[in-house]
Amino acid sequence: MNQGWVAHPPINGLNGVLRAPGDQAVGQWAMLCGLLAVGETHITGLLETADFAHLVAAIQALGGQATRLAAGHWRLSGRGLGGLTEPSRALQVGGSAALAHQLAGLLASHPVFAVLDGAARLGTTRTHHLLSLLRGTGARLRGREDGLPLAIIGAADALPLDVQLPQPSAQIKAALLLAGLNAPGLSRIVEPEATPDHGEIMLRRFGAHVAVQTEGRGRIVSLLGQPELHGTEVTIPGDPDLAALPVIAALLLPGSRISVHAVGLNPLRGALFDVLRQMGAALVATHTHNGEEPIGDLVAAHAPLHAVETAWELAPALVRSHPLLAVAAATATGSTVLRGLGAVRPGERARMTRVAASLRQCGLQVDVDDDDLVVHGQSIAPHGGTHISAAGDAFLALAGLLTGLLARAPVRVDQADALNRLWPDFATDLNQMFASPAVEAA
Repeated sequence: MNQGWVAHPPINGLNGVLRAPGDQAVGQWAMLCGLLAVGETHITGLLETADFAHLVAAIQALGGQATRLAAGHWRLSGRGLGGLTEPSRALQVGGSAALAHQLAGLLASHPVFAVLDGAARLGTTRTHHLLSLLRGTGARLRGREDGLPLAIIGAADALPLDVQLPQPSAQIKAALLLAGLNAPGLSRIVEPEATPDHGEIMLRRFGAHVAVQTEGRGRIVSLLGQPELHGTEVTIPGDPDLAALPVIAALLLPGSRISVHAVGLNPLRGALFDVLRQMGAALVATHTHNGEEPIGDLVAAHAPLHAVETAWELAPALVRSHPLLAVAAATATGSTVLRGLGAVRPGERARMTRVAASLRQCGLQVDVDDDDLVVHGQSIAPHGGTHISAAGDAFLALAGLLTGLLARAPVRVDQADALNRLWPDFATDLNQMFASPAVEAA
């Protein structure tokens, strides 16, 4: 399917209350921990996407029981660590590279044969690195150059891991944590830059022994293998990256004031909101609950923004959703420099180039300068009146639609399938905050 969307300049700002879509990263960790736990786990707030359906099917194929009790509310009966059954057919991961990494790590330390398949592409460098590290458990893995399909013969007696990652990667860290979980002894992962710690938090919640030591800008994560995980109750917070769309729209459109409820405020995920506040955004967090996975309501209102220059160390936390931040910067006074984005992971500089070209096409002034994205603020609205290709990038699709809300003429976004997988009801959720629909199917 080649789903397209059109965003029209609205006749008014955004007003109202929105529940942010459930954070898929947290949800996947909760579901997999429920599979490996003894007893029942209840999870609420899950975002039920096509990739989520693949996760449920994989859990059932590995012997777990997953029952839908209501929208976003699931009950799992786990197998217990080490108790997975061998699947009778290939496990599909859809377009989720994150799920492919997690299942590969999980299967590497269980004595089963399995094949992972799907549309996700991990990339040649990432695939080689992932397979090389997981073979340290004693598992045998073989995949194509860019990842899938991937055949795994899990280790009968898995070995603990001691790995120093050359560059930060939350997905590879997730695979290594799940691989080390069923290996006796202590597994140790050293990451040069701190990446989101949803896995460490969720594992502790289910009863695993996970210690974290800060080392400069990075961290040392230690996991004691073969714990007994126990079922529990989990509420999934809203995805902060997806909450950024209505938040930034409210900041930029005159007459706007919104509240986005129950957003995840994990400090390793909130860099975009921190940068917006530095730019002068009228953005506050209320009703906060400061547990290990903190949540709160984000209240945003229209206010003028000014340019900033971000630090290199913020780049990993901004890289996913930086297209949205670029649109915000295009309305600010002065030139904003987002430092180091192109050095975060292989292929990111090419992505930055696509983002800059697409936003320029909409009438924004965006340039790539080595590893930096430079956005020149302008006092007039972008011209719009064009259509861009999201090319499988959900956040480029969101940025194009956000530009259409600000522009003098509509913007059409094609090849937005990734956005539809990531947030199936985004148009309905966003349109409820306008007097009349501003985003429509093309």
